[in-house]
Amino acid sequence: MADEVVQGFETPNTHSSDYNSLSFIVQQAIRDQVNTAIVCKVVGVSDAHVDVLPLVSQVDGKGEMVSPTTLFHLPFMRYHGGICAVKLNPVVGDIGLAVFTQKDCSNVGVGQSEPQKPASNRAMSMANGFYIGGFLNSEPTTFIELKQNGSIDITAPSGVNINGNVTVSGDVVASGISLVSHVHGGVQSGGSTTSTPQ
Repeated sequence: MADEVVQGFETPNTHSSDYNSLSFIVQQAIRDQVNTAIVCKVVGVSDAHVDVLPLVSQVDGKGEMVSPTTLFHLPFMRYHGGICAVKLNPVVGDIGLAVFTQKDCSNVGVGQSEPQKPASNRAMSMANGFYIGGFLNSEPTTFIELKQNGSIDITAPSGVNINGNVTVSGDVVASGISLVSHVHGGVQSGGSTTSTPQ
């Protein structure tokens, strides 16, 4: 059986000096052990967590793709401040970004606001990730669009439900009829039309 050619990261200069050799070792350690962020696809959703599959694989010494493994139970991001939030949960198939923390943050949970000791000696590990969604996805059909001309468009094919009182400081126009300046025709008592609303 012929010897297989294995491709590595070494260059002709890797061992030309002690500095180059040490630099190569450090670069390999960073490449293999330090995780920052990776594009991924949501493959499972439960409560406030997602399971994601990285969409960029590793390669072996022969340059062949090594299939990535699923990252489980990553908290996902919401726009949230105090008691207010925009609730937009990810769904299976969404593409986003998994980011990884400097230290093991497993001891930090919901409502935990005091500093905690790292749960382990893990650092820059894929085991400690968070999911940020909304990259490279197809155009939405239900959305709120804030425009640079100062207007806001809401597109909701199934309708908009508002729970609570609504206060409007300007006019509301529905099918060309103004809420502020419309009049009622066909009124028999006192005349044929009414005055505008007061």
